[in-house]
Amino acid sequence: MHKIIYSENAVQDFEHIVFDLTEYAGFSSAITIFEDIKQAIELLAYMPLMGVVGSVEETREIYVRGYRIFYRVSSAEIQISTIIHCKRLYPNF
Repeated sequence: MHKIIYSENAVQDFEHIVFDLTEYAGFSSAITIFEDIKQAIELLAYMPLMGVVGSVEETREIYVRGYRIFYRVSSAEIQISTIIHCKRLYPNF
């Protein structure tokens, strides 16, 4: 099982997602999407290669509820690099 590590960017992204969704769709919708994203990320610990090869070099991506999660895989860790809405441009990291 791989250890999940969140970059500072990913933590900030997660906070912005919850804040924006709370403002737009309400608290319960924000929590539902937060839980779905969190559950998908936790699954990576057991299946790190389940995502597609990423559009950014040396990354992989999974898609959850309209969000793209960029991550890197090492022998013991999964580093969550960033989480962006699918309509946004690719990140610079």
